[in-house]
Amino acid sequence: MRLTENFLQEIGLNRFVAFDVETTGLEPESCDVIQFSASVFEQGKLKETRTFFCKPRGEVPEFIRQLTRISDEMVKNEKPFSQRIDEVLDIFGDSPVVGHNIKFDIAFLVPHLKEPFTNPLVDTVELSRIFLYYLPDRKLESLAAHFNLQTEGAHRADVDTENTGELFLRLLDIMVYYDYPVFNQLTTIAAPLAQAPNTWLYQSFLSVYQSQRRVRDENLAPLHPVPENALGEFKKGGEDNSEDREDVTLQKVNPRDIQDVFGMNGILSRKLKGYELRPGQIRFASDIVTALNKGNYLVGEAGTGVGKSLAYLIPAIKWVRKNRDANFSVVVSSNTKALQEQLFGKEIPFIQKEIDSDFTATLLKGRKNYICMTRWEQFYQNLDGAVDIFDRGDVLPLIVWLRETQTGDIEENSGFRASRYTTIWSKICSETGYCTTKRCSDKGGCYLGKIRWKSQKADLVVVNHSLLLSDAASDNQVLPDHPILVIDEAHNLTKSAYKYFAVEVGPWIIDQVLEAFFRQGRDNFGLLVLLNRKINRLSLSESLTNSLLKRIAAFEKETLELQRESRQFFNRFLDFINENIRTVNQRYILKTRYKPHQNPFVLMGLDKSRDHLLNQYEKIILDFQNFRDTLEKLPLKERMTMSALLDDFDTSLKLLAELKQNLETVLVPEHDDWVYWYEVPVDPKNFNIGLYAVPLAVDAYIYERILRRKHSVIATSATLTIAGSFEYFNKTTGFSRLEPGNLVCRTYESPFDYASQCAVYVPTFLGDPGHVKFEENVAGLLNEIAARFQPGMLVLATSYYSIKQLSERMHIPYKEENVPLIYQAGSASRSALLNRFRESGNATLIGTESFWEGVDIPGDALEMLVMLKLPFAVPSEPIVEAITDKIKESGKNPFLEYSVPEAVIKFKQGFGRLIRSRSDTGVALFLDNRLHFKRYGRIFMDSLPGKYSFVRNREEFFKYLETWYRRKRQSR
Repeated sequence: MRLTENFLQEIGLNRFVAFDVETTGLEPESCDVIQFSASVFEQGKLKETRTFFCKPRGEVPEFIRQLTRISDEMVKNEKPFSQRIDEVLDIFGDSPVVGHNIKFDIAFLVPHLKEPFTNPLVDTVELSRIFLYYLPDRKLESLAAHFNLQTEGAHRADVDTENTGELFLRLLDIMVYYDYPVFNQLTTIAAPLAQAPNTWLYQSFLSVYQSQRRVRDENLAPLHPVPENALGEFKKGGEDNSEDREDVTLQKVNPRDIQDVFGMNGILSRKLKGYELRPGQIRFASDIVTALNKGNYLVGEAGTGVGKSLAYLIPAIKWVRKNRDANFSVVVSSNTKALQEQLFGKEIPFIQKEIDSDFTATLLKGRKNYICMTRWEQFYQNLDGAVDIFDRGDVLPLIVWLRETQTGDIEENSGFRASRYTTIWSKICSETGYCTTKRCSDKGGCYLGKIRWKSQKADLVVVNHSLLLSDAASDNQVLPDHPILVIDEAHNLTKSAYKYFAVEVGPWIIDQVLEAFFRQGRDNFGLLVLLNRKINRLSLSESLTNSLLKRIAAFEKETLELQRESRQFFNRFLDFINENIRTVNQRYILKTRYKPHQNPFVLMGLDKSRDHLLNQYEKIILDFQNFRDTLEKLPLKERMTMSALLDDFDTSLKLLAELKQNLETVLVPEHDDWVYWYEVPVDPKNFNIGLYAVPLAVDAYIYERILRRKHSVIATSATLTIAGSFEYFNKTTGFSRLEPGNLVCRTYESPFDYASQCAVYVPTFLGDPGHVKFEENVAGLLNEIAARFQPGMLVLATSYYSIKQLSERMHIPYKEENVPLIYQAGSASRSALLNRFRESGNATLIGTESFWEGVDIPGDALEMLVMLKLPFAVPSEPIVEAITDKIKESGKNPFLEYSVPEAVIKFKQGFGRLIRSRSDTGVALFLDNRLHFKRYGRIFMDSLPGKYSFVRNREEFFKYLETWYRRKRQSR
């Protein structure tokens, strides 16, 4: 431990009190405290914990009873919290008070106080966002597990307070490691938030460091593993042979090299821990070599356990080494962050260490994933003008991460969610004109510039599907020449294309673009404000200065007026929706498709407002461009002093023009081969309506811009076929447009023995999945399974409604059996839920969309997979509806041509969660009786490996399970 009693004394933490309250809800005005607990810490050790229950005004809500296990019986004879305030204040004294999300807890305390609460406050959630930025979430139970604190009794105030205090001590021990510049930056950013939790603590660290004369940058190494995005030795220089590449004779890989690696006595057998001979892997790798040598396209469905990543990485690396003289690269594209991390954090380092060290590899993402150090410095030096005072706390999680990151990739930092703090991130992330230009040369090209340079030199570049599509759209401006492309998780390529090509416009996007120019507030800020200040300091004539400042003032008004008119337009749109379209009990986002000949803005009487709005955007763009032309005519010396501002102005002007173009696209729909729709939030007062448009035929684009230009493409996934056929995948991704002689489609079977490792049952006695009693029947079945067998069970649902229906009927029986019930609800992250599931061993986890793929839980923690309903897409989803209409127009059946194949792919992905290794065993239950009663059910079942059984009654069903569990026990 770096933390000492003496240091605690110096920063005023010789005594502190951690506290927590359990309440009947989230609103202090209408909800009550039902349990209070405080843990007193002295000299860094727990001295005592005091806890008491409190009587609320009404009954304890059911979901609170489930979460906290506090019942009405436990609180009915207690005093209300308001009558115990003196006890609380006596415990606190004048000591610092610590809480996990302390603003919530304090909010229930303050209404009962006669005087202002002045104790120093500490929030361990905010501290963990800064100093534990690399952990997946900030939930107390997750952090307690990370530090091996007690996890039994989570969501009970007594356990939570002790954990909060211990967590605070762990955080302090980490904080002591960091040097003066870190706390100097934290204090500078938080200074205007003097009364906010933790501000006093940063200042205390700073004062103690100053007294100790510890004021230098100590160039500290990170306390935890830091991700890398480049492997191998990159050499500067090197000839660019791009002009001669058409004349290059491509060298072939010797097929015997594959046996030397993958065969029975190959390198893998000696170097790979837990090696097993996998015939499917050998065949796949051999077919890849053949495809690379012949210039063919290979679509390979590689079942779970084949080891497909090594099967394509090793041949690809051997091919690129053979053809290194041509300066070619191989690009590997995946859909998920999890696979990228597996490839770059595990598979590629293994190959480099154990098989072939003579290659380089990079992990490259889109520009906006990276922080720009030039823009960060400008932002930090102008905090008052760059960020609202109340948003300053959201900047703090960047500080420690910036000291430690090797990549600048914001996805490393879960304490700062770029998708949540878009306004801040948009001002500091890499933008066009930065990082890859001279603008950031003094920063060595920042992070993006460095990884882009390395990627141009790399033998192997790992990207995601979005960047692959983006690069294709820009005629390969980002990625190096790569005649070989590997597309993993290829079943998601079309979905990624729809996401990438979609045009999106909404009030939040408009605000972000316009507020880059001017945002009114207590301290006005934006480019126009900065230009005003800069022009005032230039050596220009008084008349020219006044003229420029007058134009800037006019632009500020024009920008505000355009923002007002934009909001007014969306408010009028919302009013029409609320009065004419919205249903009384709307539970989900309303998504409505519209067509060129059914323009909703005309039908709503908004066409004149729309035309006026578009004209105003045209006008402001022209005004800004004329002003920019005027500034370009200023003397060179004056222009040079404001060159950074002018570059930012150019970038923002480009984004404004793009916004105007996107507005025209969605507000004036013209193309029959595009899909247009709007999305309206559930809250009728929320005017953040989204307008969207996307081309329908993405397969043609994928073929023209990607497939047709390659020497060889390998597409793979565990789920590409429908009942053994590749037809649907090839048709939707453009592979069917290739010459038939150049396309090879093969299936590589899993090495798992599904017949002996798992049992698959389809109970047909639960009723139709659309019946009102279906979830009730399912809950009864799962309750009995949990009571009799207590398996680790993953339940895959297709809607949050089903999750709610099941959880309400399961939590009491599960509580009686002492079986953990975990379900997707609220803000709980997928990773946190999965961690709880793994650790429990016999829990039931109910999840929807994100749990159907990418979940890897080998062993008994996942012993039973339950699929509630067949995962058909919602027919009213705009893109689904448009595809369906297109198929109807061609005279075909859209259900069989589209709905069933899409559902089969997802069905197979869901099934793939169960068996993850040769030692895994499990039971799969498909509860949708359409698998038995509908003709298309055979298509689903024939797409799975192994055998399956239909079960007609409850008694027969449990006999099957009893037999299976008996055999499993005997096999052990």
